[in-house]
Amino acid sequence: MHRFVLPFFCQREGAEVHGDAACGTKVTVRLHRFVRTQLDSRLDSQLVALASSLERGPGDRLRLDRALDGPPFDRPGSGWYWQIRRGDVPAPDDDLQADMYETADTLLAAAGYSWYEVSNWATDPALRCRHNELYWSDANWWGIGPGAHSHVGGVRWWNRKHPAAYASVLAEGNSPGAGRELLTETQRYEERVLLGIRRDAGLALDDLEPAGRTAVAGLIGDGLVDGPTALRDRRLVLTLRGRLLADTAVRRLLDF
Repeated sequence: MHRFVLPFFCQREGAEVHGDAACGTKVTVRLHRFVRTQLDSRLDSQLVALASSLERGPGDRLRLDRALDGPPFDRPGSGWYWQIRRGDVPAPDDDLQADMYETADTLLAAAGYSWYEVSNWATDPALRCRHNELYWSDANWWGIGPGAHSHVGGVRWWNRKHPAAYASVLAEGNSPGAGRELLTETQRYEERVLLGIRRDAGLALDDLEPAGRTAVAGLIGDGLVDGPTALRDRRLVLTLRGRLLADTAVRRLLDF
């Protein structure tokens, strides 16, 4: 902001000016509050529009009962995610992201959806994404097609990404594989903790290494892990607060 405009702005807002630095801090705080208010208002209006347009479809799936008008529903790529990705608007701060997550969880729960992974909900276990559950449980899968990834017994590999290149090598009778890696036992353990703690089934206490078991009491004390489940079932399952701070729980379990 211009050095002459800055004091004028602060004086109009009732600030006692003690140089440009102090005034600049005041302006920064006010702008932050303004942006936060605008984001909150926009989020509220979009949530109301979505919630009022939802209905249960076949198989208890949620669907929109009508087309939504106006931004961000009126054209592809105009939603908040795309605006942030393009740099058109700033990303929400951590507090607002937490508010958004808790709101989504509440709305989904009211519609009969239960979380089964930090970012996934379903109305019935049969409707969970079995494909993703293989990823999260260190299971084996074989991917087919351009760019597909596979994992069998600790060996992970992936195919050529471009469809033309993929088709060309197949036509020549060659493997479409583009690369592979052999995971160490340490890497597999770290991935099991990283992905397993995010699931509603949680992690078995007995599967944790000593450093991980040492961290459990602190995670329970900080409200990140459900205490009764840990004591009764010897499993670590994240609380709602823990889901918001899943990365923190992972770092402590892996002693990073």
